[in-house]
Amino acid sequence: MSIDENHPEFNLLRWLSSMIPSQEIVGLEKSLSSKPGRITDAYRELFKSYEIENPQKLITVTEDLKGEFYHGLVSGLEIPFLSFCEHHFLPFFGTVDLVYEPGEYIIGIGKLSRLVDYRTKRFNIQERIAEELCSDLMKFALAKGAFARVKAQHLCLCHRGPKKYSSFNTVCYWSGSLLEASKKQEIDLIFRQ
Repeated sequence: MSIDENHPEFNLLRWLSSMIPSQEIVGLEKSLSSKPGRITDAYRELFKSYEIENPQKLITVTEDLKGEFYHGLVSGLEIPFLSFCEHHFLPFFGTVDLVYEPGEYIIGIGKLSRLVDYRTKRFNIQERIAEELCSDLMKFALAKGAFARVKAQHLCLCHRGPKKYSSFNTVCYWSGSLLEASKKQEIDLIFRQ
């Protein structure tokens, strides 16, 4: 049995046939024909964040601080993520550390993880992830300041090109009040714990 030429997986097999021996393609075709749509379903799940139109829906307020003063930072550390390099279409994965100084609101800690998923389950670059996470916290959570550190291992670096298997890339982005030197020192203290 073969895959219907109208099915998306057929185009993938045609593309792979330019790099993989034909006997391997026959085996892949048999595997795919037993459950058509398997690859499409997997990638729909991996790119699920494209279905969300507005990240503001992900950020709900846990505490309304209007009229109160909160002099501290809120953090969500080592939030795991998986994304795809927009240059090579290969995965990169790692952790995100988010720190923000609340303005009028404190958002639910679980919302930080959802925000990370929203910004990473798509084609991306690491620098954009950090900037957009800070921007979202400033815009939707009305934070006074935000910081994002994205540490990732890129398969395009590990398994092709330089082939540096255990290397990680780290990107940091600050915005608002967390650009101040004193706030950067507070963030350093969070990571020393």
